Amino acid sequence: PMSTSMILENDSIVFKEITYLGSASVNAPRSETEITRNMAVLNRQSQMAIPIELLVPSHSEGTVHLMDPATQCDISTYKIHRILFCARGPPDTNERRCFAFTCSHGENPDTAIFQCHVFKCDVQEAQVSKILYTFATAFRRSPKSPGSMPDFVSDANLYKFNVSL
Repeated sequence: PMSTSMILENDSIVFKEITYLGSASVNAPRSETEITRNMAVLNRQSQMAIPIELLVPSHSEGTVHLMDPATQCDISTYKIHRILFCARGPPDTNERRCFAFTCSHGENPDTAIFQCHVFKCDVQEAQVSKILYTFATAFRRSPKSPGSMPDFVSDANLYKFNVSL
């Protein structure tokens, strides 16, 4: 059987057999209750569902891509640093194979709009755990940049630090 995820050359992980159920505006982007409610509504009313491939970057400066599986063209993209919260569907409900993330749209924090984007795994619900783990890893990891700065720099005001957590 074909694997539902694999590592790509562009340092992202692709998840196949995902359905995008849609999005809804939210007032409280970090409220799991509000996200779960939207998840249930969009899962029931999935007439606008779109099959996608989900690309999750491996670091915090990457971009999440929703791609058309047939054409490999981007449907939508979201900067990982704009994602505020991720949640999964409750295990004892019809949403057990669903997950969602909320993100802000707009540059000004005072006028930003918060959207909840809801997805459903077409295969086993274990894939939801893998996807959320991949998001969590991306939030924590800085991008790799070998050779981006020389080990010796002649400018006395510039220092190179390697920090890891």
